[in-house]
Amino acid sequence: MSKNDSFVEKISQQLDESQLKSKDFSDFCKHYAALSAEAEQKANVRNQNDEGSRLQDEIAQLYIDKGKNDQMLIDANTRNLRMEEKMEDFSHFLKQMDENYKKKCAKYAQLEVEFKRMKSDHSDNKDERLAFNTNVALLRDQIQKLEDERIQLMNKIRQLNEQKNEIQNAETQLEERRASLMAKDRANSQSIVRKDQEMTKLAAPEKEIKSDLFLADTIPTIKMFNIKIDDGEVNDVKWISQDTFATGGSDRCVKLWKTTDDEPLKLNSLTGSSASITQLDFDPQRRNLLASSNDKNLLLYNMDLLRLTATLSGHSDSVTCTKFYSTNGAISGSADRILKIWDLASQRCTRSFYPISKILDLETRFATSPAIFASAHHDKNVRIWDGRSSEPAQSVVLGGRVTSLFMSKTGQEMLCSTRDDTLSLIDIRTFGIVHNYSFENYHTSSDYSRCVISPGGDYVAAGGSNGAVVIWNKMTARIEKVLQSESESTVLSIAWNPTGQGLLSAFRQKNVACYK
Repeated sequence: MSKNDSFVEKISQQLDESQLKSKDFSDFCKHYAALSAEAEQKANVRNQNDEGSRLQDEIAQLYIDKGKNDQMLIDANTRNLRMEEKMEDFSHFLKQMDENYKKKCAKYAQLEVEFKRMKSDHSDNKDERLAFNTNVALLRDQIQKLEDERIQLMNKIRQLNEQKNEIQNAETQLEERRASLMAKDRANSQSIVRKDQEMTKLAAPEKEIKSDLFLADTIPTIKMFNIKIDDGEVNDVKWISQDTFATGGSDRCVKLWKTTDDEPLKLNSLTGSSASITQLDFDPQRRNLLASSNDKNLLLYNMDLLRLTATLSGHSDSVTCTKFYSTNGAISGSADRILKIWDLASQRCTRSFYPISKILDLETRFATSPAIFASAHHDKNVRIWDGRSSEPAQSVVLGGRVTSLFMSKTGQEMLCSTRDDTLSLIDIRTFGIVHNYSFENYHTSSDYSRCVISPGGDYVAAGGSNGAVVIWNKMTARIEKVLQSESESTVLSIAWNPTGQGLLSAFRQKNVACYK
């Protein structure tokens, strides 16, 4: 046996001996190991129970988290749907914007082309404007030259008119001398003597006027006389005094008449117009007479001398109406759509107005101010003017062309005649229409048919196209009287006697009738 084997054997023996000695310790170790294993098993069971509880808690928490996640998923889906809707709206908006952009681009291109064209036109207009300014400068020079020539011609015309007036006055004197000689030759004729007496009385008409006395407004019922004017139609008739009146018409002269118990007596004829007389007007003292004419002139006559004293020229068309205005002044209206104020002392036009419509009549007797006057127009307007302003202060629109204006004696009411077959009464204080007057058989057939208010202010009257004169009560607008005539010719003008008793009507067919 080797040395090593004996050494191992010794060790084994020692070990066996040691095992025998430590048998009790070994049993103790086994018992301890068994107890340790049992304790470890119990500890494992306990740990497993704790892990199960923990896992259950984790599972519960997971369920809670899952519920939250589900809700979050639902909310996310909802937001996603909304975002999809918004995306669709936004896509639609982008599509519209794209279409608008294309339209804007097309419009921009069109505007750019238009701008280039306008720029080219502007350049052309600029050249034309320069040429036009050059022409304007030349025309202004020509106008100035023409104006100088016109002034020279007007001065020459005035001189010729003065010479004409002197010649006509000389002719009038010769006519008077001839009449005087004839009267002396027929001194035995009482009728001629009566004519001489009446002509002598006419030389001072203001004395007769002073004797005029307003009695009362009476409605005319019977025709006193009907005279036939020598030539043509009668456009206007005016009372000079209670028994003398004047007529003017297409015979181109103003005729003076005296009423008598029989037929009226012709006193004189005032000449000077080369065309029809359109309207007459007397100053308040009846010392001067104005006549407008279709020869584009105004004629001023002195009633003391029975002579033409001035011919006022300046209108470019027929003078349709005229009225005395303020002190030593007159107004005229024309078919040339111009109103002119005249200074009768210097025989010059001091101011012109441009109402853009043909003037058919005028009225100046306003109680509010002597500077106020009214004009009747073809465009259905009555325009109220202040002579100190170039624009109308007031305008009243009526139902038709305004043919006539007539102011009441108080100067606070104005009667208007229109082509719609009605008369309107305007309150001057408010410029409102107070009354309208109409009648089924009354028709206005002329742009120059005149109306009238009685001197006492009780009645209004107008002549119609059938020859009749219709009289209304001013306050009630009731028909008071219809004066029939044998003639069916249009009545162009009427005049109420200043005493209130008697009415003149002038017909288109050469006649003048007097009712009382």
